[in-house]
Amino acid sequence: MKTNATSRRKFIGSSILGLSAYSLAWSNQPPQNLPHYRLALARSDTTYYICESGNLGKDSTFTLGLLSVPASGEFEDRIWQLRRQSNYFPRLTFGSNDRFQVPLAQQVISWLLEESNTRFQVMAFSEPITSNNSHFPDAPSRWQLLQQKQAYYDQLLAKAKVQNSMVHVKYQSPLGPSPAYAQHFFSSHKVYYQATDTRTSNALQICGLLTSCVAAAHTGRPLSPIKATLVEHLQQVLDNQQVRPAMYWKDRFVFYT
Repeated sequence: MKTNATSRRKFIGSSILGLSAYSLAWSNQPPQNLPHYRLALARSDTTYYICESGNLGKDSTFTLGLLSVPASGEFEDRIWQLRRQSNYFPRLTFGSNDRFQVPLAQQVISWLLEESNTRFQVMAFSEPITSNNSHFPDAPSRWQLLQQKQAYYDQLLAKAKVQNSMVHVKYQSPLGPSPAYAQHFFSSHKVYYQATDTRTSNALQICGLLTSCVAAAHTGRPLSPIKATLVEHLQQVLDNQQVRPAMYWKDRFVFYT
């Protein structure tokens, strides 16, 4: 009995390790039928980050922001330097009312738009999405919403002329975990679409912060004092211009129509 129990434990342990190794290897594989994606990425030194603001299908406006970072390693180093100076290390997010993040967030916004070589591009979408089901015209299906969201991502990537590059999105995005969407964006724009945990990327956090600031300024929705402070600071950096579509600021900030 001891021999059988020991053998069974060894077999189960080996099976679990084997399955884990297989799962890890599979998760690290690029989407299928993308034989040249590494070659395509090698042609660009710029990394892109896309974030969303708004609940598509429920909110009146859905906003997409795109942060272009020519040298992502140097960018991350600079943000960590600012973090150490401010002694603030939690995630930067517009959804937080943590007053301690405000000094760092303001410093990051100022540096990003006034000194860095990055570029922030944004689009807002307000058209209603009508359901294909005539019995429920105001209730589009989840599949319809995903298709519409994919179309919006396509529009932003086309406007920004993104090709042959790595594009990071938040892992929580409905588009993030799906290999089918990665395949679509590679086929359409020659971009490799990577779902990323925001905790591992300052650039993705900052892209999300800026996208939400722009969405709030554009829609004019009521804000908490902390959020209002961040939006006001962004507008000050942009020479107090009204944040709206067709806005263009020093080739650093573009609000597409």
